[in-house]
Amino acid sequence: MLAFIFFLKLLEAIWTLFIIAVAVLFPLILIGGVVFYVLQRNSKNRKVWGNLARKLNLQMPNPKQLQLLGTYNGCEVKTAIRVERVSGSESNSMNFFTYCTAEFSQPLRFLLEISSMNAYFFEKFMSNKISLGHTNFDKTFTSQCYDANILRSFLLSNFPTADSQSLFSDLMLASQSGCKIKITDKSVYLERNGIVGDENVLQQMIEITAHLGNRFKAARKSFPLVEWEKSLIENWQNLANENNLQFDFDKFNLRGNYKNFPLSVDLLTDKKIWQTSIKLNFPRSLMVGLKLMPENSIHSALTWLGVQDIEIGIKEFDNTFIVKGKNIQMAKHLLQPDVCQQLLILNKNASALLIDDETIAFTYDTLLGDKNLLKSNIEGMLSTAKKLLR
Repeated sequence: MLAFIFFLKLLEAIWTLFIIAVAVLFPLILIGGVVFYVLQRNSKNRKVWGNLARKLNLQMPNPKQLQLLGTYNGCEVKTAIRVERVSGSESNSMNFFTYCTAEFSQPLRFLLEISSMNAYFFEKFMSNKISLGHTNFDKTFTSQCYDANILRSFLLSNFPTADSQSLFSDLMLASQSGCKIKITDKSVYLERNGIVGDENVLQQMIEITAHLGNRFKAARKSFPLVEWEKSLIENWQNLANENNLQFDFDKFNLRGNYKNFPLSVDLLTDKKIWQTSIKLNFPRSLMVGLKLMPENSIHSALTWLGVQDIEIGIKEFDNTFIVKGKNIQMAKHLLQPDVCQQLLILNKNASALLIDDETIAFTYDTLLGDKNLLKSNIEGMLSTAKKLLR
C-alpha cells in the first residue's frame, strides 16, 4: 500500500515537472521558431533582391538591407522597405511595405497628385478632386491639378508608345499590377503591402515605375506651354540676360552671381501651391552663429535648442522674429534699427524667411513671374544682406 502511494506521488511529481517544463520551454521553442523563420525569410528575401540587382545591373549598397538603387531603362529608381508603426490600445505592431520610386529630374509644374492610395478618404474629403470623365479611372484614382482642363489634356493627349497611346492608358495598365500608385510633380511612387520576396513581382514594380517615370517625363516635354509659363520664361530670361545669370528652361530656375552675391531663384510646388524661393549667399560668413526667422516658425526653432535667444530691443521686431546667436553682442551689432525695419517690410509678403551666417532666404506663396516684381524682391534682400555685412 505504501509502495502504491509512493508511486502515485512520484507520478504526480513527474507530471508537475512536465507541466512546468512545457510552460517554460514551449514559449522558448515558439520564440526560437519565430526567430528562425524570420531569419530564414530575411535570408531568402536578401538573396532574391541580390539576384535581381545583378540581373538588372542595380546596386544593393548593403547586402543585409533590402534596398536597390540605380538606372533601369534610363530612369533612376529606388526600391526599398517602408516601416509603419501601428499603435493600438493593447500593443504596438509594425506594418511593412515594399516601395519603388523614381524622381523627375525636372518637376512637372502641374501641382499634380494622382493617387490610388486612400481612395475612400479622398473621395469623401478632398474638395478639389478632379474627375477625368472616365468611370473606371475616376474609381481607381483621385486627381489634383491647378487646372482641370490641363490635367485632362495632359492625361488624354496622344503620346503613343508600343504599349499605349496616352498617360491615361499607362495608368490604367499600371493599376492592374495590384500596386498602389502615386504620381506628383516630383516623382512616381509604387507600393505593395508586406516585404516582396518574389523576384518577378519585384521586377514588375521596377519596370512599371521606370516606365511611368519615362512616360510622364517625355509627355511633359511634349506638352505645350501655357501662357503663364511663356510669360515667366520671357521675364526670367530677360532678368538673366540683364544680370549675367543662367536661366534653366527645364527646371525653371535662375542661378549665378547677382552683384557679387551668389543667387538662386526656384519655382516650387512642394506644398501643392505655387512658391517662389529666393536665396542669396553671403560672399563671406557672418561668423556670429546667427539664426533669424519669423516668430511662428516654432518647429524650426526647436532645431536650435542650446543657442541663446536674443532680444534686439525693438518691440515690433522682437514680437515678429526669433533671433538666436552664439556671439550675442555681435549679433545685436549686425541687427541695427535700419536692418530690423527692412526685415519687417520684407517679411510682410513672404511666407518663410531664414537668415543664418551663410545665407538669406525668402519664400513667397506665389508665382513671381513679373520681372520687375522679382527684381524688386531680390534688391530688397540684397540691400539687407549688404547691411548685415558692413
